[in-house]
Amino acid sequence: MAENTQTQTQTQAQTQTTQGTNQEPASSIDYGKIEAMINKGTQQKESAILNSYFKQQGLSDDEMKQAISDFKANRKNAAKEHETEFSALKTENEKLKAQIQQSKVQTAAQQTALELGVDVKNVPFVLKLADFEKVIDEKGEINSEALKTALSKVLEDVPAFKQTIKDSKGFVTVGGKEQSVQDNKAEDEKLRKAFGL
Repeated sequence: MAENTQTQTQTQAQTQTTQGTNQEPASSIDYGKIEAMINKGTQQKESAILNSYFKQQGLSDDEMKQAISDFKANRKNAAKEHETEFSALKTENEKLKAQIQQSKVQTAAQQTALELGVDVKNVPFVLKLADFEKVIDEKGEINSEALKTALSKVLEDVPAFKQTIKDSKGFVTVGGKEQSVQDNKAEDEKLRKAFGL
């Protein structure tokens, strides 16, 4: 009886092994073939619709072939025109984005230049000389530190662009502080009062 049970177990194991090897591997899905089948079906339906329509119009076989050919050519030309228009709009959109970004950089640069002590009349010259290439980060935002560095480099090279302010002793200070400007105004007021102006 033990031998009989052992034989049955071996037979079952062999059967399972045989069944495992006889199974076909799962076939992979060919998406390219599916796409081709869909395109072919679409073309067949389109041809059937066109043939039906032109038959209803009373065209002969030759006239139908010519009409179908004209229809497909017109559709192809229209698609090319739409693609060209889309491309032109995309290019225009990119130009506008660049102009807007440049305008934002210029505005931020003007403000930063004034904060760095650049004389108002010299700001346009400083902006023309500054290299703003690395001012925009990956997100399209203005990096204020990079902007400050670009402007500081110009002021380092040409310190004359900074504001010039005379101190109380008659010396000229380049890139003077706001406090010096206020002191000068106070001195001017005292002199005006002293001379009755």
